[in-house]
Amino acid sequence: MIRQRQAGDLRDLQLAMREVHEAEGYPSMWPADPMAFLQPSGTVAGRVAVQHEQVMGQVLLCSLSHGSWAAQLPPETLEVKRLFVAPAGRGLGLGRALMEAATAHARTLGRPAALQVAEHNRAALALYQALDWRHLTRGQATWSGPDGHRPMVAVLQSPPI
Repeated sequence: MIRQRQAGDLRDLQLAMREVHEAEGYPSMWPADPMAFLQPSGTVAGRVAVQHEQVMGQVLLCSLSHGSWAAQLPPETLEVKRLFVAPAGRGLGLGRALMEAATAHARTLGRPAALQVAEHNRAALALYQALDWRHLTRGQATWSGPDGHRPMVAVLQSPPI
């Protein structure tokens, strides 16, 4: 089940994010303030995936961040951020359902969406391509991994409204 994120979900989301971080390295560096990471400034909407009454993951729609790739998009574009699903929720279609919910919500607002994803994250790229998100550009990430290296990211745009 996908529903609107509520303030009471944040603790469970932090625990799920910790599991994802330990299993898969997302986020690449554990944030000093995990609660702030889960609710960045500019958040417009959040959705969570719930399985057996347990919050398993989330996706956010945020105001477009400033970056070289953002200049290629209309200013009303929303950025998809903080998408993750706990390892126990994998294989259930929750990531797909979260992305579909985020895309649908952006459409109800009459706004396009975009995202950036590390190019080495093949599973995420495959999901976005299966949902007809289109490659816009690529560039170096603004964030660094544990080794200090800034990976290459692909910037994708939602299907036309």
